[in-house]
Amino acid sequence: MPAEKPLHICLVHREFPPERSGGGAIYHYYLAKGLLAAGHKVTVLAESPTGVPTVQNEEGIVVVRGPRKKPFPGYLTLENWLGLGATGVYKCMS
Repeated sequence: MPAEKPLHICLVHREFPPERSGGGAIYHYYLAKGLLAAGHKVTVLAESPTGVPTVQNEEGIVVVRGPRKKPFPGYLTLENWLGLGATGVYKCMS
């Protein structure tokens, strides 16, 4: 059933399929699919296993992958860029 007023929801987790398939990754995948099915726009911010930033559309979910570890001093990590320290669900401003 489509949402009356669709939201743009951003999920933040270190792992997301298909690159990673731990419990948290699977949970966030199904959460994203459910929110998408409810009519919301979903963006996932996750760690890039190669360290190379990418933006992909995976089954209607926008997946933004970025490096987690600092490759050199002053480099912004995903968490620092967002001002986040923990995994969670955040409403994105679009």
